[in-house]
Amino acid sequence: MDSDAIDVMGSFLGDCPFKPYGNSDSFSVSPNDDVIAYATQSREVQAQSVRMHIYIYQIPEISQFGLKDERNIHNQKNNTVQPQLCLTNGQRGIHAMPIFSPSGRFLAYLATESDIDYKGIMKITIYDFYTREQRILCKDWDSSPENRIFSIDVISGKRSQAFPLESSASSVKLLNSTTLIYLRSSFIDTPNIYAINWFDAETKALINEKKLTDVNHEAFSSLTYQLQTPNELEVASVDGSSIHCRFFPPAGNQPTQKASVPLVVWVHGGPESSWNNEWNDRWNPQIFAQAGFALLLPDIHGSTSYGSKFQKAILGNWSGIALDDVISARKKVLQNYEYLDENRTAAMGGSFGGYMMNLIQMQETLEKNPFVCIVCHDPVFDVAQSAFESDILFFIHEEHGSSAWTDRSAEDKHSPTKQSGLRLEKIHTPQLTFQGGRDFRCSRGQGFGAFTVLQRLGVKSRLVFFPSENHWVLNPANVIEWNNEALSWLKDNVEDKEQAENTMKRKLELLQSVL
Repeated sequence: MDSDAIDVMGSFLGDCPFKPYGNSDSFSVSPNDDVIAYATQSREVQAQSVRMHIYIYQIPEISQFGLKDERNIHNQKNNTVQPQLCLTNGQRGIHAMPIFSPSGRFLAYLATESDIDYKGIMKITIYDFYTREQRILCKDWDSSPENRIFSIDVISGKRSQAFPLESSASSVKLLNSTTLIYLRSSFIDTPNIYAINWFDAETKALINEKKLTDVNHEAFSSLTYQLQTPNELEVASVDGSSIHCRFFPPAGNQPTQKASVPLVVWVHGGPESSWNNEWNDRWNPQIFAQAGFALLLPDIHGSTSYGSKFQKAILGNWSGIALDDVISARKKVLQNYEYLDENRTAAMGGSFGGYMMNLIQMQETLEKNPFVCIVCHDPVFDVAQSAFESDILFFIHEEHGSSAWTDRSAEDKHSPTKQSGLRLEKIHTPQLTFQGGRDFRCSRGQGFGAFTVLQRLGVKSRLVFFPSENHWVLNPANVIEWNNEALSWLKDNVEDKEQAENTMKRKLELLQSVL
């Protein structure tokens, strides 16, 4: 290098990549190396808003566009620049993942329209450096382009799918004008590097796809049973919509004996998330299928990838339709597979899924709580209190439409601790609770609170605390321990058929005795 490094962000109070989720997709350098585009958020608002802007830094001596802004001043004296030209100045919402076109004329990025709708529909937006105009592509597209990659005809706005739906693609990079390189994984394969020349829309086939790595091939080959490809099923929801579910049979030969296999229902976090067809090092259904359990993964209301109406149905309705979806999905899969034992079903969830576990625990009927045991990870227990503790201050406000410090009635309506008509003497389901000591999303008081109530009521319960873990268990040794604890709890409560049936009988007797 023939010059010193320059801090292109200067005195701007923010981070790029932005914390905690940002990566190399947060910035892009033009093909001529004369312009840098980056997405970031001012620290002054990041705890209470999701507003994020696209900023531009031009290398003054060689920039071809000559964008003028009094804030875009290169200070030669101390090799810094002043705050940058804000390409999206005055616009609300998230603006993220900027990337230049091969010619450098266009900058594409994703954008939402709300400062608090952190899971709003992302729209592909194009900025033309020649005309200084912005244009939204695929305006009527009711999905967010996140994991799937599409080729867009900038003139017509037409899109074509680049990857099949039987897997998940990520870290996609354009190697040249005809070749993409990317990571691809699925429920049955860890992330591996692939390259393709392109996608044939007519034959629905990848052209010359080549798998460049084959991580864990030997480990998978040594398994006693093959990894399980999930079965897909649709379940009718109470509002007439359809819930998409994935069902993993137990590993090994197809069971033939009726009521011989225990079922575990998983509820994902978010709630604006989904069970993507991708490999997960933590919540991995293959581990539980290999241990002899069947698993059901429903994409309940609030899940992404099913349109904005389906996703937003969870807002202000945490304790409503999502719980109905879990119960409906359980009923449907029990009807479809006779080898499942309805008296040996368990529920398991983390984050919002952990909230659902606490909500299920507090239900007063077997219809709403038909589970013989529960596994709860980093949950929400008191919804209003979590508004004061979470590292995302706008989250509870956005989900429930109110501010807990002025009126907590909306939060209390859906809080497991405030269920209408709740009588604590009805609580009886054995529950394992995990909690991370460095979790600032769902703080330790939430998990400890759920465990404390169960202990005070004499309910069979266990707390596993990971002092060094955050909202996710990331340390490999702790991941192993987490799975061992969860499997041990499930086996202790549902593996023994007679014991599980006795637990369900006691639950029914307890509920009937206090009616």
